Amino acid sequence: MSRSYQFALGAAIALHVLIVVLISARFTQTIQLAEQTPAIQPKPIIDAVAIQDDQLKQEITRLEEQEKAKERAEAERIAAAKKAEQAAKKRREQEEAKVRALKAEQAKAAKALKEKEQKMTELKAQREATEKAKQQAEKKRKDEEKAAKAAKEQADKAKAELAEAKKKQEAAAQKAKEEAKRIAEKKAQEEEAKRIAAEKVRREAEEKRQAAQREQLVQTLISQYAAKIQQRIQQVWRQPVGLDLQDFTCVLAVKLLPTGEVVEARVVESSGNIEFDRSSELAVKKASPLPLPSDEMAAQKFRHFTFTFRPEAA
Repeated sequence: MSRSYQFALGAAIALHVLIVVLISARFTQTIQLAEQTPAIQPKPIIDAVAIQDDQLKQEITRLEEQEKAKERAEAERIAAAKKAEQAAKKRREQEEAKVRALKAEQAKAAKALKEKEQKMTELKAQREATEKAKQQAEKKRKDEEKAAKAAKEQADKAKAELAEAKKKQEAAAQKAKEEAKRIAEKKAQEEEAKRIAAEKVRREAEEKRQAAQREQLVQTLISQYAAKIQQRIQQVWRQPVGLDLQDFTCVLAVKLLPTGEVVEARVVESSGNIEFDRSSELAVKKASPLPLPSDEMAAQKFRHFTFTFRPEAA
């Protein structure tokens, strides 16, 4: 039998006992009141019974609510205990998992150490075998070198005698060869000098020819675009009212951007008439951007230039 069940049973028994006591007290009080005033006060007796019934119901309700509150508290305590037990179980399982993982790591490390020690033992045996073979090979090499040295000494002696004779013969041949080479090199140098001089003359002539062609092309472009610029300015020039154009000219200095846009236009030689000079400057600015040749050298000539404006030629 659980603790909560025992508690509930005791509360129920106490509740029944209280109900019996209250009912007995009500009947006793009712009878006594009836004996004292059987005919005069019947209504208060009924009210007293009703009041006792209400108190009994309130007490029963209070006890029931108190019992329910205790049951809820007990249920919450049991739930909290279960939750704590589950959390503790989970922590134990996590700790056990960590211990298992640590043991696995230790086993793995021990296995790796054992394999490493075994590999080192094998490497040591291999090094010892290699060293032994190396020592044997070194001994054999020294023996072979000793025998070869003796044979070489005999061969060198014979070779030295033959070389001495050959050296004298080669010295004479080398001397003759060097003399012939010197003569040939001198002749080749003279031929190369002649070729270089001729190439220099040819290159200078070609450069002069290309420069002349280039200059002619630039001058042609300058003439063409000077006419185009003059025409462009004449198209936008507006004659001042009441001005006679006869013999009016002025020289303007113009500064352009690489795009042909006019940065500055000013009269450097006046026509003698301020209105004509101003109209000429205004025409140059209104004609912006001015046409420029695509050739860089020719276009460069128009970055800063002067020209004479003659409107009568339009």
